[in-house]
Order: sequence, then structure tokens, then C-alpha cells
Amino acid sequence: MRFAILSDIHGNLEALQSVLKELDRIGYDALIVLGDVVGYGADPSECIEIVKRRGAIVVKGNHDEAVVNVEERRFMNIYAKEAIEWTASRLNEAQKIWLKNLPYRISPDDDFEITHAEWENPENWTYIFDEYEAKYQFKFLEKETGFYGHTHIPAIFQRDREGNVTKLDQNELYLLRGHKYMINPGSVGQPRDRDWRASFGIFDTDEKYFELHRIEYDVKTAMKKIIDAGLPEALAYRLEIGY
Repeated sequence: MRFAILSDIHGNLEALQSVLKELDRIGYDALIVLGDVVGYGADPSECIEIVKRRGAIVVKGNHDEAVVNVEERRFMNIYAKEAIEWTASRLNEAQKIWLKNLPYRISPDDDFEITHAEWENPENWTYIFDEYEAKYQFKFLEKETGFYGHTHIPAIFQRDREGNVTKLDQNELYLLRGHKYMINPGSVGQPRDRDWRASFGIFDTDEKYFELHRIEYDVKTAMKKIIDAGLPEALAYRLEIGY
């Protein structure tokens, strides 16, 4: 089965549309979204409705949580908080209920599980950037493979049979039997690895194969929408530099 793995859409409709167009071209069986459908971008309502129409399997991100839980906004920087307050004012009650009811961590398949940020306490939103953080979180990963987002940076961490954790510098791999993996497909709507193109992954459970994809999108339109909406201009300009 081929799973399309998306994360951190952040209300960027142009990026989401380009990713889905590419996915329709290459083919997939099921769509997974690793949280943060909203936040930062100017089209939160449209992105929610597209994800729902596609029948995606979705876990909750910290921005999704902050829409419906004001206490979560205390931990956000000024730009993120302003964007979330704007987002909350644009969503209808049904969309807010949908965000509220999203799970923190689930297993869509026998081979893997998904969360937004971390495995130990998913609602704490801890970032996994390096081998040290990954090694700790591997203790709480029950399946052979876990997919996560939150950092907006693609990453693959591998734990071998001896417990050694390595960050792999590659965009595709066949998963080795007896090893465990934590994989981040990067961000659809706000990449932060100095590559502005939308990022997503395909995971083939039959072949035990993961591949990272990048796709260009109409970034100028996405930027203009953010500025026209009165959102912080920094949220627009960071899109074109991928950071």
C-alpha cells in the first residue's frame, strides 16, 4: 500500500494544491497528514476542507490545538500567536470541532504509527532535530517505523539492532528488517531547510520503501494572500527563502 505522507500545511493552499496534483499524477492509496493543517497561512478553512474531502488520516499539531485551546498560545512567538488568533476568527464551528477531535498519535497501519512532534508525550510538542533527541524518543515508538513533523525539516533517523541511532543523509531508502525508523517528510506549507519547494513523502509498505519529494508551487500568490490578509509580513517573506 502506498501512503502519501504530508505535514505542516499551515494554511498554504497553493502549496497543498501543487502537492495533491503531483500525488494524483504519481498515484497513492491513502493520504496521511501529520498535523498543523492551519496556522501561518491565509487559507486555513480551504485547507481543512480539502484534507477532509480527501479522506485523510490526520493527527493534531500544536497550531491545530492552539486554535481551540487558548492556553496553547502562551508558548507561541508573536507571529505564530497573531496568525492563530486570525485563523480562529476565520474558521466555522464545525471546523474547530474537527480540529479539537483530532488524535495526537495513531497507527494507521500495522507497520507504522504517526504523531506530530514526539512519541513519549505527543501533547508536549517536543522537537526532534538530532540523534540525541531521536534516541530518547525511539524508546516510545512501538512500531518499526514512525512518521512525525513539527520541525518543517525533512529527516530520517535509523536505530540499528544494537541501539545505535544515525541521522541518514538521503531522500530515499529501503527500510532494513530489525531496524527502527523515525521519518519526517518536511513541510508542505512552510519549509525551513532553505528549500522553498513544498515537501512530502511516499511510503510503500509492501516494498518497505520511503521517498521524499519536492514540488514547486505558486509561492508569490501565497505570499500576497498573507500580506493582503493583514498577517505579519515576515510569514510571507520566509516562504520564498524556505526558512
